[in-house]
Amino acid sequence: MIFLSHHKCASSLLSSFLSNLSIVNGLTFYATSDGSEIPAENVNITHLANANYRTVAPHLRGVVVHLIRNPLNIVQSAYFSHIRTHPLDGWPELALQRKLLQGCSQEHGMFLTLTFVERDDFYRNTGGPLADLRRWDFSDPRIVTVRMEDFGEDIGSVIRPALGSASIGLQWPESDKFSFRRMSGGREPGQVDSQSHYRSGSPDAWREELPSPVIEYIRTYYRNLLERYYPSSLER
Repeated sequence: MIFLSHHKCASSLLSSFLSNLSIVNGLTFYATSDGSEIPAENVNITHLANANYRTVAPHLRGVVVHLIRNPLNIVQSAYFSHIRTHPLDGWPELALQRKLLQGCSQEHGMFLTLTFVERDDFYRNTGGPLADLRRWDFSDPRIVTVRMEDFGEDIGSVIRPALGSASIGLQWPESDKFSFRRMSGGREPGQVDSQSHYRSGSPDAWREELPSPVIEYIRTYYRNLLERYYPSSLER
């Protein structure tokens, strides 16, 4: 089983869930954030957290699940994470970005964040999440695409059907351990804590917080993705 995701697309949550899934079933597990890596050989479950389609496409096998998030919320979430809560260890580019964000208004910071998550030299040989989503081949029949927004409070309810017959016989972790409520310390989705890495949990937070020009930019240049997976995001 191969899982592919991107920065600010619940990668940490997914990795925690998959690690637990592998432990309770006695399976081997490998995860990496290095965008140049390919699925590991002889590993039952692989998670590539900054997946680049052109890199992984020749190496896909078995069941492949691709986790995405609304590009509008990627920018919104990245801004608040990058300015305050995301760890800086091993990521000097983010340290520079944080200084920029802390020296300007929130509106200007959202524009800087949009530029940052579209970069090709984003983190460890990978592009930013928007760059990789823009270049992804969503027509590849080998890949099952799922939306982070559909996790709700039960990530297993999305992962199980995505795996199809590969899920038969597996023991599943308690989903409550991986809910927004648990990860945020008891808050409900939509209850904001700006000091928490799990800040909001609302799938529509971008509507209130992104500047209009950023919204229109994403609607223009990511229209195909929005039409296919997030059509309500195109509604005025």
